Amino acid sequence: MSNLADLNIHGNQETGVSKISVDPTSKIICVSSIGLNTKSIVDAHFAHLKTVVDNERRTHGIARVLLDLQGALVNPPEVASQIRTLSEAVYRPGDRVAVINLTTLLKLQAKRVAFPHHRIFEDERQAMEWLTAP
Repeated sequence: MSNLADLNIHGNQETGVSKISVDPTSKIICVSSIGLNTKSIVDAHFAHLKTVVDNERRTHGIARVLLDLQGALVNPPEVASQIRTLSEAVYRPGDRVAVINLTTLLKLQAKRVAFPHHRIFEDERQAMEWLTAP
């Protein structure tokens, strides 16, 4: 795993924790989020995510992202809006973002934030099949 694609934003359940890494075999960007996001965590997360996504897109033509939200909490409305705006700046047509491990409330929020290249999956196996399909 490259240093470029390995970032931990440390915090706790109140402030949130985010991790970004690239699987060296599949070249899928793995993103996880735990706890409650704040605007500063979201800014730092998306600044680094954009660098990783741009690098993968340059290297492989598209970015494929597995977003695991197990342990994530529902975001305040202003943070959810910020996530939508920053997602729009990071992802391009052709990119694929598979979202897994959502609670019922997070599914509702994710549907409001998602773009056409985002898909919500019940399990990781289905998400990986979609991400690795031609």
